[in-house]
Amino acid sequence: MLKNKITREFIQYIVNKVNIIDIINMRFLLIKRGENYIACCPFHNEKTPSFTVSEVKQFYYCFGCGKHGNVIHFIMKYDHISFFEAVIQIANILHLKIPRNKKFYIQERLYQEKKNLFLYLERIRKLYHSNLENNYCSKKAQEYIKNKRGLKLETIKYFSIGYSIINDFSFIRKLSKIDVYFLIKAGILVKNKEKIYDIFQGRIIFPIRNIYGKTIGFGGRILNNIQKYPKYINSPETEIYQKKNSIYGVYEIPKKKNHHYLLVVEGYIDVITLFEFGIKSVVATLGTALTLQQLQKMYQLSKKIIFCFDGDESGRKAIWKILNIILPTMDGNYEILFLFFPKEYDPDSYLRKFGKKMFKILINNAIPLSNFLIKSFFSQNIYLSLDKKAKILNKIIPIIKLIPKGSFLIFILESLSTKITIHIDILYKIIYEDFSYFVNKKSIKINPIQRAIAYLIQNPKLGRYINIPKIEIQKKEKDLYLFQNLCSFLKKNIISNNEDFLSIFMKDKNEICIKKEEKDLFAQLSNVELPLKKLKDIKYEIENICTKFYTYSNKIKLEQLIIKSKSNKLSEIEKKQFFQIIKKKANRFEIKK
Repeated sequence: MLKNKITREFIQYIVNKVNIIDIINMRFLLIKRGENYIACCPFHNEKTPSFTVSEVKQFYYCFGCGKHGNVIHFIMKYDHISFFEAVIQIANILHLKIPRNKKFYIQERLYQEKKNLFLYLERIRKLYHSNLENNYCSKKAQEYIKNKRGLKLETIKYFSIGYSIINDFSFIRKLSKIDVYFLIKAGILVKNKEKIYDIFQGRIIFPIRNIYGKTIGFGGRILNNIQKYPKYINSPETEIYQKKNSIYGVYEIPKKKNHHYLLVVEGYIDVITLFEFGIKSVVATLGTALTLQQLQKMYQLSKKIIFCFDGDESGRKAIWKILNIILPTMDGNYEILFLFFPKEYDPDSYLRKFGKKMFKILINNAIPLSNFLIKSFFSQNIYLSLDKKAKILNKIIPIIKLIPKGSFLIFILESLSTKITIHIDILYKIIYEDFSYFVNKKSIKINPIQRAIAYLIQNPKLGRYINIPKIEIQKKEKDLYLFQNLCSFLKKNIISNNEDFLSIFMKDKNEICIKKEEKDLFAQLSNVELPLKKLKDIKYEIENICTKFYTYSNKIKLEQLIIKSKSNKLSEIEKKQFFQIIKKKANRFEIKK
């Protein structure tokens, strides 16, 4: 394990020594809100801040995407570096020397090799690019790029397109001066017996860069479509380049906090052509099937992703291959659409023939994921027999189970229930009947306050939206007392799910300090079956309880003032409070929208 290569004591020391607030503020601004600090999450796109950092606990948590951890975890995720590199970075900030042992030296050597790999690939990128610009042997490549593909000089420079000349021994010598070991390891040079050659020779070179602009690999396209050679080849995977984690164009895309949409195409040329025509929010998947890591990087660029496919049957089949990756992420925060090109066209050819205006029309007419799913299962026939409905439902169930619980799932189920003519609650239970969600939930009678408590236990994230007055509650008002203490607990603590909540809450010593019978009630409410509702309806129900709380608060205050007025004179402030309570109805105490 990496952590064992540096002593636990040193890791704990630097975590305690450094302030996570200072580290995050070096990257983006945090705003103080009560005891904590908040900001818009850097790991997903959002308009309302849900990224919370606790200075006391030295811990961060995002209520939107669930990312969490300490200062080391944050640096690793934000800077896309290893644990070892994150520890080195913090140690350098604190001006500390890391305790060294044999294992440390091994890891330090690997770290240095990775650093050198970045350095050498950057030098090679410049060599390839200068080949295309200055070498007389690159005329065919220049003609192909400028005449056939119609790329402008500015675009060529922006994407740093290059060329590897066939049998260019002077180029090999230049590369050899770098370090043959690293070039072979990076997959640039191949050693065949005594001969060393460039695997990209005779190809146009497309540098693949990470989000920070560092070259991590190359793609090469052959000039002449010779059948015995593959049309495109990529660098082999290395410590710094894994296809599943990489997307082409992520560095070249304009730097915005949130793009209105992000187009996903197949090849390098598609990205570059679209960019040249002014459609710059575009990336490519490097010719591989979509991976979760790639999709997560796309979500960081935009909440609206448009995948481009061929208009034939193969294009539609390609969609079904990526649904296993897309559907588990559809929690209502993202929008996925599909754009289909007419047969025999790809993004490059369509754009050059019909122009940017027609391409924009295609983008505006992209099919939402929900529509694609529904249309794929239901024909245009209005009437469906019971047998046909059952058959369709059996096909749909495995796909629906991939979707996480949330607003997107609710809308899909509503649409399906309308098509199949079955109530949404029944449809939901049919789909999830084999899951413990239904097996373990108990149907018990509970009052409105207890139901609000149950919603908060099963959805602790809602706790951060609630503000209620601090009042002394009589013992007979047990449910209100529990509700007040639960709201206070959830306001102070960053909790993502009810398992985390119960593990903290059920300890003998917790912030609420409730009795055993009250703990039993909490355990019971955590397992009660609640109606499937939209988030706004749940918030509205809890809001009603907050209104009761406000009314109860006024009642208690009024009683206290009446008792005091009999024995002592009321102050001017108390008189004002007295008449306000009597004359005015309690204002509704709302949950923040």
